[in-house]
Amino acid sequence: MRDQKVLEISAMILLVASILSAMLLVSGCTGRAYQYSQSVPQLCGDGLCTREERTTCDLDCGARTPITDEEVLGQDWISQVQEERKQTANQAPVGQRDYEVEKENYEPVTPDPGISVLHYDSFEQPLPEVGFFVASRYNLLSIGEKISEVMGVLTAAHLREVLKGGLLRSNTEAFGPQSAFYQQRIQLRSGRVVFGYDEESRVISTYLEYLEGEPIIDYLLVMDCGILKFFEGQIINFLGQEYVLSDVSNSTLTMTGVTTQDVIMFRNSKSTIINGEEISTYVLNVTFSHEYLRIILNAPDDIRILPAQSLTDFVKRRLLMTNRIDITYEGLSEVDSVDVHFRKVGDYTRLDFQNNLGQEYTIPLVEREPFFVGSDDNEFVFKEGSGWNDYIIGEKDWFIINNRREEGGITTILQLTDVSPENGLLKFKDPNLDEVFNIYFEGTPGFQNATGDLLVYGVNHKVYVGPNKTLSIDLDGDGQISHDSVPIISKGNTIIRLAAEDDNLTATFTTPAKLRENSNQDLKTTIILDNDGIIVPEESLLMERDSKEERWVGLTDYGTLLVLEKDTEKKEQRGYDLLINQPLSQRLANVIFRAYE
Repeated sequence: MRDQKVLEISAMILLVASILSAMLLVSGCTGRAYQYSQSVPQLCGDGLCTREERTTCDLDCGARTPITDEEVLGQDWISQVQEERKQTANQAPVGQRDYEVEKENYEPVTPDPGISVLHYDSFEQPLPEVGFFVASRYNLLSIGEKISEVMGVLTAAHLREVLKGGLLRSNTEAFGPQSAFYQQRIQLRSGRVVFGYDEESRVISTYLEYLEGEPIIDYLLVMDCGILKFFEGQIINFLGQEYVLSDVSNSTLTMTGVTTQDVIMFRNSKSTIINGEEISTYVLNVTFSHEYLRIILNAPDDIRILPAQSLTDFVKRRLLMTNRIDITYEGLSEVDSVDVHFRKVGDYTRLDFQNNLGQEYTIPLVEREPFFVGSDDNEFVFKEGSGWNDYIIGEKDWFIINNRREEGGITTILQLTDVSPENGLLKFKDPNLDEVFNIYFEGTPGFQNATGDLLVYGVNHKVYVGPNKTLSIDLDGDGQISHDSVPIISKGNTIIRLAAEDDNLTATFTTPAKLRENSNQDLKTTIILDNDGIIVPEESLLMERDSKEERWVGLTDYGTLLVLEKDTEKKEQRGYDLLINQPLSQRLANVIFRAYE
């Protein structure tokens, strides 16, 4: 009896001790588990459980489910998997073998016929793909904008298979029963779409650029409530493939492929060894600790990805450590556009443009030798006089009329064709309509009472009649005449402001900030017209020299294309003909992050 009581007491002591140890084990990870559960969905059993649903999950950080002896995985099992993999090296990919068994619910891998595949290799074998544009809810990718400024961290919520997390469990003599969640993340760091000359292909184009040493992809594998050493010998998902954590130390991690033939050794702050090949830390920068693995892929050289090309055209897939991700550049978005054209016609430079109603105008902008704004002593007037009695518009002169607005403004070009004081009649011509219309005025020319009303698209522009058949006009319709410079509003709301000097005319193209993607500043590009043609200053826009066509080509970050040609100079952005192709909405960069699921 006494021995029996002793045995019962001992059993109770062991039971209490086991309960206390379990409570200590649970309390040790409660804080981190709570933080983790508040930020990301939780894997629970075989499904994905949200933060709100986590109380109904069958398994969480504190529930350390006992593992039976049959579930313990040893190194013999790893050797067995490796042997099986060798035997099936020349067979069809795993997905294709499964397809033969489950045709109804499995879509087979379809290899590219141009690629010779001898065995299933995670770095080369093509897979079905999905993809999405590098963009966010509130920001699209503009020309010159860094990818990291647009796209945040990618998780399993974005890439279900490639970045799939999970639960690791083990039961060893050294550590006892263990379980822990892990998750994977990817962030696209550098890279931007720019315009320029690609020396390798010898073309002028936009391209996705990575400079040597810039971080392309930042990958993170992180444990929650556990360390990697606890799960040596267990299977983990790594960038869409299954690997065995075959060897884990304080500074190294070796993963052996289960669904692939790849073996990767990561070494903290040292080179990485992939299938026996050593990869410099300059390219794959690895930080490894007991609970996380971080890998940054840096550009090994300057990379310029032209439209329809991919990152893997320049970087070997083994450096990506998987065949399940890629980055492609598909060029700029296609949008409607309109041309603004400065062209040489004899001794003149003419301006062709469309207003916001789609009406086309061709006007003699400047005459050269000697330099004169207008033509044949007929001025082109774009600026009001100093007051009602500053009569700056004469017969045959051209002038700009605007309807008090810049956004959605309507620009009209008119010509004063005749002034008849005896009849109190003024005649104007609209070259777009190819018709002459009349307005009447009252009063004595040269006095403030000699006025008429010029109505254009519902806006009244007061006209004052002066001596010698001259006029002073409120060009912008704001109710006063006070030296206002009246811009040309071309189709698409581009604002063209003119400023004249004795020997040149400056035209500044302004794209308002509100039309630009995620910008609070206007975009301005300046051109200068003089006796020697047209010049685009480098400080305004740096253009590329097209030696084949003997022209200069430039692109703004809004997507406005400038082509300067005819008698161009090699060392200066100068010519006699400038075509400006203005998009009606911003041209955006189409960079696609592809995932092979």
